[in-house]
Amino acid sequence: MLVYSHETALFLHGMAERTPEKHSVTLPSIARLSPTFPGDLKVYFVKPELHELGAVFLPSMMGHEVRAYDIERTVCDVVRSRSRIDDQTFIAAIKNYASMKNRDLNKLGQYAEIFRIAKILRKYLEVLL
Repeated sequence: MLVYSHETALFLHGMAERTPEKHSVTLPSIARLSPTFPGDLKVYFVKPELHELGAVFLPSMMGHEVRAYDIERTVCDVVRSRSRIDDQTFIAAIKNYASMKNRDLNKLGQYAEIFRIAKILRKYLEVLL
């Protein structure tokens, strides 16, 4: 089951400065894409045991409930995929997260350890926090 992630999750959380050109989704690495799968999606794959980590339901712009990652997982995904995301989106995501009042740094730290990006993430957040 796909989960909206990366730029699309940032947008759903109200942390993107613009609407994504392509929707980003994450699937477990064991998933096989059907030939009829829409080609206008940016698809990421993760280990099956990490696919559900941080998955929540969020309202879409049309008011429907969609599966997306929570903001802490989204920040980790953006850091992990920083070479595939434009610099403006990446920097805005880190800055916006750092300025959030309801951020959960403990959860972010746990996710960063799981994804093995704790040192990299710390480098970016040290300046802002």
